[in-house]
Amino acid sequence: MLENFISDEACKNQVTHLVIMTKFPEPGKVKTRLGASIGNEASCKLHRAMVQHLLDKTLPHLDSIQLRFHVAGGSDADVTEWLGSAHWQRQAEGDLGLKMQSAIEASFTEGVKKALIIGTDCPAITPAHIEATVRALDDHNVAFTPALDGGYVMAGVKAVHPEMYHDIEWSTDTVLEMSAKRLRTAGNSLKLFEALRDVDTESDLDHAAEVLGGRLWE
Repeated sequence: MLENFISDEACKNQVTHLVIMTKFPEPGKVKTRLGASIGNEASCKLHRAMVQHLLDKTLPHLDSIQLRFHVAGGSDADVTEWLGSAHWQRQAEGDLGLKMQSAIEASFTEGVKKALIIGTDCPAITPAHIEATVRALDDHNVAFTPALDGGYVMAGVKAVHPEMYHDIEWSTDTVLEMSAKRLRTAGNSLKLFEALRDVDTESDLDHAAEVLGGRLWE
């Protein structure tokens, strides 16, 4: 079971959500691109290790932010055992854009003022990165932490911005460029932070080991 999350009870009156998009760890269903080179069992262990790192090292330090997990895969019982009493719900159907838009809409339906969205493939994200994104939204409509591969590892918004999610060529090196262009065309001000590294391929494993404190998937 994952531990050290911030409970809903402790965060009742807060107005910022951190939306965490993830998958239940099952070999062959997570980190499949890596699984093709290091094996599905190892890539699943890596996925578990990165989520555990997020829960142990990052989320416990976010006292002013309420967490919302959006999970794909696994039975309800398995996910509940994995995440404990943390708030979680099922990801929407559709492509990544539709899943993300639905998750952001769910947060704003709860009345939050700001929402941040991340995955669990960037163990380099720290509380400082998250807090900086929250602050950036005081002066900007959208704040991105880019990924080195041309996508982004975190986005912060104060509204849904459907243009961020539709007809985007996901998993390409133009994701951030396309999203930023559409947002600016719609009149939004953007803040771009320093890029961080996702863990997607075998070439990223040394970085993962450095951040996680060892090759926890072996």
